[in-house]
Amino acid sequence: MARSDQKFKTSFNTWLDSVAVGNCPESISGLARLLGVSRTLARSILQRAREIGLVAEDRFPVVFLRKTAKSDYFSNADIRSLEEQLETDFMMWLRTTQPPPGSRLREAVLARQFGVSNTTIREFLIGLSRFGFIRKEPQRSWILEGFTEQYALELHEVRQMFETRAISAVFAIPKEAPFWGKMLRIR
Repeated sequence: MARSDQKFKTSFNTWLDSVAVGNCPESISGLARLLGVSRTLARSILQRAREIGLVAEDRFPVVFLRKTAKSDYFSNADIRSLEEQLETDFMMWLRTTQPPPGSRLREAVLARQFGVSNTTIREFLIGLSRFGFIRKEPQRSWILEGFTEQYALELHEVRQMFETRAISAVFAIPKEAPFWGKMLRIR
């Protein structure tokens, strides 16, 4: 998926979220600012809305023909990056095949299996090696170090702690802070 296509789909979903809470800018420039995109991309978003029968015309003021529906949104699979898709596929492969620790992984084989280039799989594996799951061997091969249940439980515990502290910090922000007005863009 091209980066611009991913940006378009993500921005379109963000706009639908904004519309659902009654936030629809009065101009193409306002829509572009709301979404953090170019006016050209904002026009494409309105054009898509017209194509799916959400708005009467792709111009301002926007006249809605109906409320937004779940089917109007692009699916998460449509907006995930290649790296996110590769990570999901690789983790599912590990879970289903359950290769034992010490297994040799070859870049070319993995690249064919997941439908990506050798460079993409190599960069992905380098990222995994930073966590100690795999280690590099000569001739473009890797050794799977393993992922124990104890390590998974420790990782889960740390992640839960971080997420709990982050949620607490968000709810401590005053209601009048500009942060709340930007929550839709963060989502």
